[in-house]
Amino acid sequence: MKYKMLGIAAVALFAVTAFADGARPRSGLWESITQSSMLSAAQEMMAALPPAERKQVEDMIAAEMAQLGSSINEAGMIVTKACVTPEMAKLGLVLIQPPQGNCALTASSSVDNTVKVSFACTEPAEVSGEIEATYQSDSAYSAVGITVANGQIVDTQTVSARWLGVDCGDVEPRPFIK
Repeated sequence: MKYKMLGIAAVALFAVTAFADGARPRSGLWESITQSSMLSAAQEMMAALPPAERKQVEDMIAAEMAQLGSSINEAGMIVTKACVTPEMAKLGLVLIQPPQGNCALTASSSVDNTVKVSFACTEPAEVSGEIEATYQSDSAYSAVGITVANGQIVDTQTVSARWLGVDCGDVEPRPFIK
Protein backbone atom coordinates (compact mmCIF):
# COMPACT_ATOMS: atom_id res chain seq x y z
CA MET A 1 0.00 0.00 0.00
CA LYS A 2 1.27 3.43 -0.95
CA TYR A 3 0.51 4.90 2.48
CA LYS A 4 2.28 2.06 4.32
CA MET A 5 5.42 3.01 2.39
CA LEU A 6 5.02 6.49 3.85
CA GLY A 7 5.63 5.14 7.32
CA ILE A 8 8.80 3.36 6.27
CA ALA A 9 10.28 6.38 4.57
CA ALA A 10 9.13 8.87 7.17
CA VAL A 11 10.80 6.87 9.91
CA ALA A 12 14.04 6.45 8.04
CA LEU A 13 15.55 9.86 8.63
CA PHE A 14 14.55 10.68 12.14
CA ALA A 15 15.50 7.16 13.10
CA VAL A 16 19.14 8.00 13.66
CA THR A 17 20.77 10.58 15.80
CA ALA A 18 24.43 9.78 15.45
CA PHE A 19 27.11 11.98 16.94
CA ALA A 20 30.42 12.14 15.16
CA ASP A 21 33.79 11.80 16.89
CA GLY A 22 34.26 14.50 19.49
CA ALA A 23 30.61 15.55 19.64
CA ARG A 24 28.27 14.14 22.25
CA PRO A 25 24.59 14.88 22.73
CA ARG A 26 23.29 16.26 25.98
CA SER A 27 21.19 13.83 27.91
CA GLY A 28 17.56 14.78 28.31
CA LEU A 29 14.62 15.56 26.07
CA TRP A 30 15.19 16.10 22.35
CA GLU A 31 12.77 17.21 19.65
CA SER A 32 13.23 16.69 15.93
CA ILE A 33 11.14 18.26 13.19
CA THR A 34 11.24 16.44 9.85
CA GLN A 35 10.03 17.68 6.50
CA SER A 36 9.33 14.74 4.18
CA SER A 37 8.67 15.01 0.44
CA MET A 38 6.64 11.79 0.60
CA LEU A 39 4.43 13.11 3.39
CA SER A 40 3.96 16.39 1.49
CA ALA A 41 2.94 14.49 -1.65
CA ALA A 42 0.55 12.28 0.35
CA GLN A 43 -1.05 15.36 1.91
CA GLU A 44 -1.56 16.88 -1.56
CA MET A 45 -3.15 13.63 -2.81
CA MET A 46 -5.37 13.44 0.27
CA ALA A 47 -6.72 16.94 -0.41
CA ALA A 48 -8.39 15.53 -3.55
CA LEU A 49 -10.05 12.63 -1.71
CA PRO A 50 -13.67 12.66 -0.58
CA PRO A 51 -13.86 13.80 3.08
CA ALA A 52 -14.63 10.35 4.54
CA GLU A 53 -11.75 8.69 2.69
CA ARG A 54 -9.39 11.57 3.54
CA LYS A 55 -10.28 11.23 7.23
CA GLN A 56 -9.61 7.49 7.09
CA VAL A 57 -6.14 8.00 5.57
CA GLU A 58 -5.33 10.85 7.98
CA ASP A 59 -6.33 8.65 10.93
CA MET A 60 -4.17 5.81 9.62
CA ILE A 61 -1.12 8.09 9.24
CA ALA A 62 -1.74 9.64 12.67
CA ALA A 63 -1.95 6.18 14.26
CA GLU A 64 1.27 5.13 12.53
CA MET A 65 3.03 8.30 13.71
CA ALA A 66 1.71 7.88 17.29
CA GLN A 67 3.04 4.32 17.34
CA LEU A 68 6.46 5.79 16.55
CA GLY A 69 6.17 8.48 19.21
CA SER A 70 5.63 11.15 16.60
CA SER A 71 2.93 13.47 15.35
CA ILE A 72 2.31 15.72 12.38
CA ASN A 73 2.22 19.44 13.20
CA GLU A 74 0.02 22.09 11.59
CA ALA A 75 2.76 22.83 9.03
CA GLY A 76 2.64 19.18 7.87
CA MET A 77 5.99 18.21 9.40
CA ILE A 78 6.78 15.20 11.57
CA VAL A 79 7.55 16.07 15.19
CA THR A 80 9.32 13.48 17.34
CA LYS A 81 10.37 13.73 20.96
CA ALA A 82 12.94 11.38 22.42
CA CYS A 83 14.64 10.90 25.76
CA VAL A 84 18.42 10.46 25.66
CA THR A 85 19.79 8.91 28.85
CA PRO A 86 23.25 9.81 30.21
CA GLU A 87 24.44 6.34 29.13
CA MET A 88 23.19 6.90 25.59
CA ALA A 89 24.83 10.34 25.46
CA LYS A 90 28.18 8.85 26.54
CA LEU A 91 28.07 6.33 23.69
CA GLY A 92 27.55 9.09 21.16
CA LEU A 93 25.45 7.02 18.77
CA VAL A 94 21.79 7.00 19.63
CA LEU A 95 19.01 5.24 17.82
CA ILE A 96 15.89 7.21 18.64
CA GLN A 97 13.50 5.02 16.70
CA PRO A 98 14.52 1.64 15.34
CA PRO A 99 13.55 1.19 11.70
CA GLN A 100 10.38 -0.83 11.29
CA GLY A 101 10.81 -4.30 9.84
CA ASN A 102 14.03 -5.97 8.76
CA CYS A 103 16.51 -3.08 8.44
CA ALA A 104 20.25 -2.65 8.90
CA LEU A 105 22.05 0.61 9.72
CA THR A 106 25.69 1.28 8.96
CA ALA A 107 27.67 4.36 10.00
CA SER A 108 29.58 4.89 6.76
CA SER A 109 31.78 7.83 7.74
CA SER A 110 32.38 10.38 10.45
CA VAL A 111 34.31 13.59 9.91
CA ASP A 112 34.44 16.42 12.44
CA ASN A 113 30.80 16.97 13.43
CA THR A 114 29.26 15.28 10.39
CA VAL A 115 28.27 11.64 10.20
CA LYS A 116 26.88 9.64 7.28
CA VAL A 117 24.68 6.65 7.91
CA SER A 118 23.37 4.16 5.34
CA PHE A 119 20.34 1.94 5.82
CA ALA A 120 18.85 -0.97 3.95
CA CYS A 121 15.50 -2.65 4.64
CA THR A 122 14.21 -5.88 3.14
CA GLU A 123 10.82 -5.96 4.86
CA PRO A 124 8.12 -4.73 4.87
CA ALA A 125 9.53 -3.26 1.64
CA GLU A 126 12.92 -3.09 -0.04
CA VAL A 127 14.21 0.42 0.56
CA SER A 128 17.62 1.89 1.18
CA GLY A 129 19.11 5.28 1.66
CA GLU A 130 21.60 7.60 3.27
CA ILE A 131 21.45 10.17 6.00
CA GLU A 132 23.98 12.93 6.60
CA ALA A 133 23.78 14.68 9.95
CA THR A 134 25.76 17.73 11.06
CA TYR A 135 25.97 18.72 14.70
CA GLN A 136 26.17 22.41 15.44
CA SER A 137 26.65 21.68 19.16
CA ASP A 138 25.75 19.18 21.87
CA SER A 139 22.22 20.60 21.76
CA ALA A 140 21.42 20.93 18.04
CA TYR A 141 21.85 19.09 14.75
CA SER A 142 20.44 19.12 11.25
CA ALA A 143 20.24 16.26 8.79
CA VAL A 144 19.33 15.47 5.20
CA GLY A 145 18.41 12.05 3.88
CA ILE A 146 17.07 10.17 0.92
CA THR A 147 15.13 6.92 0.68
CA VAL A 148 15.34 4.84 -2.50
CA ALA A 149 13.07 2.01 -3.67
CA ASN A 150 13.43 0.19 -6.99
CA GLY A 151 16.19 2.60 -8.03
CA GLN A 152 13.94 5.63 -7.61
CA ILE A 153 14.09 8.28 -4.88
CA VAL A 154 10.83 7.91 -2.96
CA ASP A 155 11.51 10.42 -0.20
CA THR A 156 13.83 13.24 0.70
CA GLN A 157 13.85 14.53 4.24
CA THR A 158 15.34 17.42 6.14
CA VAL A 159 15.56 17.41 9.92
CA SER A 160 16.17 20.06 12.50
CA ALA A 161 16.65 18.81 16.05
CA ARG A 162 17.20 20.53 19.34
CA TRP A 163 17.69 19.68 22.98
CA LEU A 164 14.72 20.82 25.09
CA GLY A 165 16.05 20.19 28.60
CA VAL A 166 17.28 17.67 31.14
CA ASP A 167 13.81 16.46 32.20
CA CYS A 168 12.29 13.93 29.80
CA GLY A 169 8.92 14.09 31.56
CA ASP A 170 6.82 11.14 30.46
CA VAL A 171 8.89 10.46 27.31
CA GLU A 172 10.59 7.09 27.78
CA PRO A 173 14.08 6.33 26.45
CA ARG A 174 13.98 4.24 23.29
CA PRO A 175 16.33 1.50 22.13
CA PHE A 176 19.75 2.59 20.95
CA ILE A 177 22.77 1.12 19.22
CA LYS A 178 26.50 1.76 19.12
